[in-house]
Amino acid sequence: MDLLQQNIDNIKKTIKDWPKEKLINILKLEKEKKPYRGTARKTLITFIIHKLNPDKKKKNGKKEDKQIDYIIECINIKNNVGLLLISEFYKNFKRKIITARKAGGRGNHHDIEVMLNDDKRWYKIEHKGCSKLSTINDDDEPWLDSCQFYNGDPKPFTLCGEYTRQWWNKYIRSGYLSNKYNIIATIPKYKEWLKDAYRQGPPITPYVIELKQKVEKKTGTKSLFVERKEFNNEFNVSDANIKTLIKQIQPIYEKIMKDKDYWLKINGDIRTNFNCKWYIKPDIIPKIVSMTRIENKLDPMFECTCDNGKKFIAHLRWGYNQGMTNLRLDLK
Repeated sequence: MDLLQQNIDNIKKTIKDWPKEKLINILKLEKEKKPYRGTARKTLITFIIHKLNPDKKKKNGKKEDKQIDYIIECINIKNNVGLLLISEFYKNFKRKIITARKAGGRGNHHDIEVMLNDDKRWYKIEHKGCSKLSTINDDDEPWLDSCQFYNGDPKPFTLCGEYTRQWWNKYIRSGYLSNKYNIIATIPKYKEWLKDAYRQGPPITPYVIELKQKVEKKTGTKSLFVERKEFNNEFNVSDANIKTLIKQIQPIYEKIMKDKDYWLKINGDIRTNFNCKWYIKPDIIPKIVSMTRIENKLDPMFECTCDNGKKFIAHLRWGYNQGMTNLRLDLK
């Protein structure tokens, strides 16, 4: 039987220790349309890509950090890139950047600080980049094509609480996962388990540690992809949930927008060929007037529409291991 005719779990077990060349070949075959199943399976493709690039996220973070360092260097030494950035800033705001420095500390919601010619305070700049060279339109938001503008702590949102409570009842409290993966550790109370569900990092409770190990041994991945898909398809979001979510997102959205003075969007490679656009903090922060759930998405996602016509996405998702740790609500 052709390997790709088997279910995803069996394929993962078979290929988890394959060399790079064989993984590339199986990825190519999976992307081809097959008469016995139609389109390619995103879950399997994601698994293979992760096996090929296990440190991709770490590399992306380092790459962005290096780009920020380079932007600051260019502004300070006034080379061609720096002069272009300074010139574009002046065209927009009739103010000249004198010097730049890197913002310090994880708690900051900005990357760069600049001093201008007409006063001595440091102005906060949020950098958003996209490696693909493309035109930046006048009405494009700075975070378009980039990562989220709010890396979402779930605790302020009651919807995250409802999501985790229902997940715990369905899969943890019921003993479903304990039976499926032969978990020996005691089923944790909701509040104990929730600490791991919200944790930005590896689990520390014995139950989730054992669950993660046994899921990986059985499926070849550290995530509960099947349960995630099943649960998200069933997860109901009421009109009351939507109204509450709008009220809870609005003050966070306002704080994010007020936390920086300017945005810098760069599309392309700043060392070779790129487009850039500067944005200033709006005088009036838009109000969210409506929110609708986006259909046919793997995770609960919501389109937020503001009173100025602008839109952004709220994305409820697991950020570390699906169904285990780092549940969050991102804004992007």
